[in-house]
Amino acid sequence: MGVKVGQQPVWRNVLYADHVTTDLPQCPDCNTLDKIFAKSCEQYPNNPCLGKRSITEVEVFGERKFEHFTLSDFEWLTYQEVKKKVDNFGAGLAALGMQKGKNISIYADTSDYWQMTSQACFARGFPVATVYASLGAEALEYGLAQTEVTHVVTDAALVPTIAQVVDKLDNLKYIIFTSDPRPAGQGGHKSDDEIAALITNKTEGVKAMSWDKVAEMGSDTVSQKYEGPNKEDNAVIMYTSGSTGNPKGVVLTHANIVAALGGMLRAVPNLNTSDVFIGYLPLAHILALSAENAILSVGACIGYGTPKTLTDKSPGINQKTTKGDAPTLAPTVMAAVPAIMDRIREGVMDAVAHQGSVTKKIFDRGYGVKQGNSFGSTFYDWLIFDGLRTKLLGGRLRMMLSGGGPLSEETQNFMNIAFCCPVGQGYGLTETCGAATIVWPNDGSYGRVGPPLSCCEVKLVPWEEAGYSPDDKPHPRGEILLGGAHIAKEYYMMPEKTAEDFRTEENGKRWFHTGDIGEVCADGVLKIIDRKKDLVKAAGGEYVSYGKIEPLLKDCPLVDNVVVYQDPSKAYCIALVTVAPKKDPPAPEEVVAAFAAIGKQKKLAKFEIPTKVHVCNEPWTPENGMTTAAMKVKRNDIVKKYKSEIQQIYT
Repeated sequence: MGVKVGQQPVWRNVLYADHVTTDLPQCPDCNTLDKIFAKSCEQYPNNPCLGKRSITEVEVFGERKFEHFTLSDFEWLTYQEVKKKVDNFGAGLAALGMQKGKNISIYADTSDYWQMTSQACFARGFPVATVYASLGAEALEYGLAQTEVTHVVTDAALVPTIAQVVDKLDNLKYIIFTSDPRPAGQGGHKSDDEIAALITNKTEGVKAMSWDKVAEMGSDTVSQKYEGPNKEDNAVIMYTSGSTGNPKGVVLTHANIVAALGGMLRAVPNLNTSDVFIGYLPLAHILALSAENAILSVGACIGYGTPKTLTDKSPGINQKTTKGDAPTLAPTVMAAVPAIMDRIREGVMDAVAHQGSVTKKIFDRGYGVKQGNSFGSTFYDWLIFDGLRTKLLGGRLRMMLSGGGPLSEETQNFMNIAFCCPVGQGYGLTETCGAATIVWPNDGSYGRVGPPLSCCEVKLVPWEEAGYSPDDKPHPRGEILLGGAHIAKEYYMMPEKTAEDFRTEENGKRWFHTGDIGEVCADGVLKIIDRKKDLVKAAGGEYVSYGKIEPLLKDCPLVDNVVVYQDPSKAYCIALVTVAPKKDPPAPEEVVAAFAAIGKQKKLAKFEIPTKVHVCNEPWTPENGMTTAAMKVKRNDIVKKYKSEIQQIYT
């Protein structure tokens, strides 16, 4: 658990009370990311490293030309084979003019190519500027222009988006793309020449070529020596997906990420070469990037899937011919954001409800029996949950990591019971390499995010406006500050914002001001209770906390997503909601009544319960710009889109 350090409101991990860690436990001398990967390749050359499924057939249907895929089993590359590809591609980039210290952008969906590209860049000292694949042309242009990249690595499917901005970026010289994964002649497959033409037809100043061609080019010069990175060199410029305004580029050094990986590896129990991790979350998100590098550091393997093909019920799966990525791979370790786990729970509960009253009674009985024994084996595991685990995620899952937002008690309880494994809910931000705290596996409590990782110190400072103080009883409360070697270097080309959020005390200690409000429990475990930006003062003088209310209301079975809104001139709040796909939209009055029941159960104050609701007629997704890639709602964009509806509700 956590322990207080001295007289200051500062907490460390109880196992590392006298210091914070900065290194990797299994390789203290590996102080850069390329050294970590090289060490694994040296130790585990013949172990499976990266795997993926090939598309063998595409079925296109409907006016919007939806695609259903038939997929192969997982095909694997060993660490030795991956290392060869990484080295060749890095040499190919150098042959195309990339130099140490010069930024390169990856604008692509998660895949083995993304991971290999990043490893090649880490080895050569090319800082990787990440851009979410879900971002549109405007945000893409902003990120590429700010980082002044000359080379962009992307997917075939994203080349048309780059083509929209390629003639506006003076520094751009090369677009390197992965080939179309669909079989020739199926689903609108494009050849490499056709993909390249989308760029070269737009401008003569930018060349386009395939990833494999660059790697082939590099095989001729791969033996040439080059200077690798130092630990203080920039490794990643990670653009946040931006819930408000333009995304910020968070500069992470090799030392930052290595320290974070060391903290994570000391907290995740017994991660080893027999583990299998499923990669599907955006590698442009810090949770996925850190998790996958931690997996590779111990010689375990990563099998890549996609959100569209993850489960048997995913929209991209041809259910007549193919199983989903997760049940096919049967991972032992998985990372997920709360929105994905919410949907797993909702899908199971919906399926149970439609299988008849007898099945539902048996399920409810088994669920109730396991409430107090989530991880223990019972008769109902044999009867219900073993089959459920196998069908959904392959049946071997032993650890699930949750990050990117608060996980509701109901969903955490469901995942513990249904999958009989701990959910390691953590807390971290891009600015901390995703590392700050994580719940210990033997902690059965809910609503907490765990003690500090070994690399991290947690400090609380007062926020007088809302009445939070480290001197509060029974537990200290205040704004969360985080310190340690994993704290980001800066925001890219944003000195004022850097000075605002990253501050150095007189004693030389540097802290990142998160804007989150925390409470430290008696055992040193952190609980997130509020967020500065999520507090709005109502006309009656009370503070309405979006961060407190929305996770509770999202458990309402009538809705899929919720944004609470408080007009400062009004005495009551309202809500905008979306409905789960394939469900009939409820009447606003039904939702209001359901929210009132939840508010009573969760002991919300009257002013915290929305009294009016607008049911939106479309889902909020990364594709339509209403959520980030991590499925966090973009509050400002949603409020702006539904401005007239909000005004109408309040009048």
